[in-house]
Amino acid sequence: LLQTKSNGIIPRTNNLIQEIKNLRSISHPRIIKLFDISEDSQNIYLVLEYVDGISLAKHIQSSPHK
Repeated sequence: LLQTKSNGIIPRTNNLIQEIKNLRSISHPRIIKLFDISEDSQNIYLVLEYVDGISLAKHIQSSPHK
């Protein structure tokens, strides 16, 4: 969930929309797949591939290269 500028979090810009479109076109085994995009007046919703395992945050916390 990406919240828009009206919610004070992330400004919705043409660059953001372009980056989402770019992600949708990428097919690589080390990059999650973007399946769908939806938006309403306040939010942009991304439907992403499910990746089994630990969260990225836990992986970063356990990394010896902090």
